[in-house]
Amino acid sequence: MAMEHDAIGLVDLDFWSPTSYMPVYGLWCGPNWSAGERGGEKTRAQLVESEVLTRIGIDGVTPEISPVDSFCKDHDIAYFDARGQPDEAMRKLEADLVLMARLEQLDFDQLPETERLYGRLMSFAFFEKILCVDLPNASSGWMGNRILDSPSPSKGSFRKSMV
Repeated sequence: MAMEHDAIGLVDLDFWSPTSYMPVYGLWCGPNWSAGERGGEKTRAQLVESEVLTRIGIDGVTPEISPVDSFCKDHDIAYFDARGQPDEAMRKLEADLVLMARLEQLDFDQLPETERLYGRLMSFAFFEKILCVDLPNASSGWMGNRILDSPSPSKGSFRKSMV
């Protein structure tokens, strides 16, 4: 289903994929939405070469690159780089924190209304994602590695620490 990229919309709804019910914006913003398509199997080089949304600025005339879409592109590439890495959860947490920091520095009053709305919604959504998904995943990976790297309990170190 085609959509106007300078709009917030639902694309390729799939009953079995809850993230498909999350709205997208531009060519990069939204769950599993990269380079203007849902899913996709692009290489890293193809992602880097793909464009970001150019939309009309708040003056109603001047074409401008969407900063929110640009932030989402960088975020998607960071997720691509994290995929399959031993510290994937930590890398995704870092990507989400960078995205949040960039959104916080953005002057939302200088954005067109649709982009302003989506950017604010992203801020709320990523705040919740960081708390409910990223931190538990990253900390469980960190704790698991700490346990695996610790001395064996059979050597008595575990018992000594319990006394």
